[in-house]
Amino acid sequence: MDTCDQGCGAVQVFYQSLARHLGLLAVFSLGAAAAMADDVSTGDQLESLETRSGRKFEQVTIREILPDGVKIMHSSGTATIPAADLPQFASSFSGLKAPKPPEPQAAPESAIAAEQAWMPSSPREIASCSLFVNVSKGIGSNGAQVAWAGTAFLCNQGPVTYIYSNAHNFNGAVDFTITDQSGTTYDDFVSVEIASDGSGFWKETGLGGDIIRIRLKGFREKALTMDRLPLTAESAKARAILVTGNTGGLGKITLLNGRITDLASNQIIKHNAATEQGNSGSPIVDLESKKVIGILTWGGRLPEALQAIWVKKPEEQREGFKSGAALATVTFVPSSFDQLKNQQIALNQLMKNVRLFGLLDTLVPTKQGLFLDKSAVVMGEYTVEDLLAESINHPVVAQLVALDRFLTSKSTGSIGINNQDMLKRYIATYQKCLGIISTQRRSIENTEAATFFMKCRLKQTRLIEVCKAYETLSNKTLAWYVRQRGTGGQALPVASRFRLPAMRSGLNGLGLKE
Repeated sequence: MDTCDQGCGAVQVFYQSLARHLGLLAVFSLGAAAAMADDVSTGDQLESLETRSGRKFEQVTIREILPDGVKIMHSSGTATIPAADLPQFASSFSGLKAPKPPEPQAAPESAIAAEQAWMPSSPREIASCSLFVNVSKGIGSNGAQVAWAGTAFLCNQGPVTYIYSNAHNFNGAVDFTITDQSGTTYDDFVSVEIASDGSGFWKETGLGGDIIRIRLKGFREKALTMDRLPLTAESAKARAILVTGNTGGLGKITLLNGRITDLASNQIIKHNAATEQGNSGSPIVDLESKKVIGILTWGGRLPEALQAIWVKKPEEQREGFKSGAALATVTFVPSSFDQLKNQQIALNQLMKNVRLFGLLDTLVPTKQGLFLDKSAVVMGEYTVEDLLAESINHPVVAQLVALDRFLTSKSTGSIGINNQDMLKRYIATYQKCLGIISTQRRSIENTEAATFFMKCRLKQTRLIEVCKAYETLSNKTLAWYVRQRGTGGQALPVASRFRLPAMRSGLNGLGLKE
């Protein structure tokens, strides 16, 4: 899991899979163009559809054109819209004959269940819709294999049942289960979606996109219903709420009462329910209407940027779990569990790449080789040996090992190498290593395929900024070596070479604002 064969390969798969998702989005874009035309046909896909009465549907597929209307499938279920409410498509209905009334037949069970719209009558029934998310094998920060637990919940929209949860509950997940309190497993997944750009975005913190929606194949009658009306500061504040979830990750669904204390910009809910780790993905339910108004998330803050890179097991700074995103205005785009797993691998690989700058900075070319002291501390808690081990198959390490073997062979052979030739080889290797890391950084920075959740993670961790700062500073070290090419047979004055700032200098030492 920690090798570049797996890491770099997963990064490549990550971009390829995301490119396929972008292809799906392109279909919706084409659909949007169709929506501007005078007619539509069965099978057309529209990014959005607005009726004369003001109703708006997202991610629409035209199922059937009728003389008196149109049947559609959209992001929240299905609908039939009267022709009078779609004047922009008037030509689509002209000339169609009314079909012969079908023979009476029993409605499907799912349609009947949806029509009955089961609603919980008590807090206990609300809690019965919460689910356990248990990740038995996942990829954590720095590539460590870890396990964790969270919460999800069932929510019906028309005849469709969804599981809602946090994206971070599945980010890096390899093996996981979603179960209810009776032990029933939910795995009949039809599709996976994640919050789109700007959705569920908390401007004050830069957090966003941490919502996943999983469509189930089978309809579940007993599921929560979402309140589709956007919250306002007046309607939200002091509203009594219930949060039900896997509090503390202890494997028990608890009922936590509270009130909304504030509504921040972009429909971000602040509350005073006593939620804890493990409640991530819990529903925030209005106690009066018994409907879902939001989802709990953002229980902590990531470690300081350099600590996250140079401390082997950095601890998140816990800031309470009293916030979440209102769901009425959240929109979704296609995703997959593999996408969430691979984007965590990509972030870990970027972090390893940043540490390789430290390895380059520590090594000094000698006629006896590069790795004379593998126990030397590079920065923080990492030694030369640590960095070689965690990136053993990385192309940068391959370049350094090849140079080390060459120098070692020369030192034991009959024909040695002079300082100038040694320096030329080291400079060429250094340049190649910088180029490899810079190319990988740009591929992540410039991709348009990353989820909004990943974009927010990159900004929070500041990995791109730190990587670019290390690139600039490492080029100064490279320039110092280039200037030494005129030293002839003399030993290199390595004590005067340019070095990366120590970890204690913080982001300011890298020329970045804290």
